[in-house]
Amino acid sequence: MSLFLKGDQDFISEHVTENVSWSMVGTVPVKGKQGLLDAAFGIADFDAMDFQIETIICNNGEAAVKGISSRKNEEGKTRKFCYVDLYRLDKENLEKVRSIVTFVIELKEENVEVE
Repeated sequence: MSLFLKGDQDFISEHVTENVSWSMVGTVPVKGKQGLLDAAFGIADFDAMDFQIETIICNNGEAAVKGISSRKNEEGKTRKFCYVDLYRLDKENLEKVRSIVTFVIELKEENVEVE
């Protein structure tokens, strides 16, 4: 999963189904492999972002990843976000993701602990 976070476009393309769906809570879902790639690489500069994974839980074709991401804004100030990604794997090929649901909130205080 860390290659998803590092923005390895080839890896992501190889490990999602053609009809993958990605829902970032509060936005319109993205459908299809090309839609996912266009959306993910259109909104994120993965080289400028730092991701820390705190928890990974996997069970019966599903996985959850919780962590903190950070990036600098236009003024150079670091913004931190807590995220949870829920992955549902393809039943015929457990190496491919068929759906992703992302929850993300910005952490406003510097010393916020996420447990």
